[in-house]
Amino acid sequence: MIEQAVIIDFLGTIVDPVRLKLYPETIEALEELKKSFDIFISSRLSSAFIENHLERQNLKDIFFLVYGREDGDKNDHIDKILRLGDYEKILYITNALEEFTIKDHRLIKVVVNIHKHELFPEGVMVFKDPLSVKIVKQIIEG
Repeated sequence: MIEQAVIIDFLGTIVDPVRLKLYPETIEALEELKKSFDIFISSRLSSAFIENHLERQNLKDIFFLVYGREDGDKNDHIDKILRLGDYEKILYITNALEEFTIKDHRLIKVVVNIHKHELFPEGVMVFKDPLSVKIVKQIIEG
């Protein structure tokens, strides 16, 4: 079993909310993460919508599990993921400030694709660009 996990938001984080397409640089980043991490989606959208979207783009195999609104809120998703495995490190990647109320000492909090200046809590890694291999390497190297 992999001892590292990535919990990633869907809309705005890996998918352009206007075009409903994955950011091109993000597909490569997810493939890079898949080598060392179990990847989960945690979203307020329905899991069926997300899974259909991923299926159409032949990307469903990248993700370990998809949690949507019918699976509870973000805290419920994280609780379920924490019970699934004994993960030593968990990257939590989103594009929204409100996601950072979730607390667990294993979470490394990352914000990508930020277009407006917001103040994030100390310890949150912030990137203006969509998730890319370059950003993945920066996150992993610390």
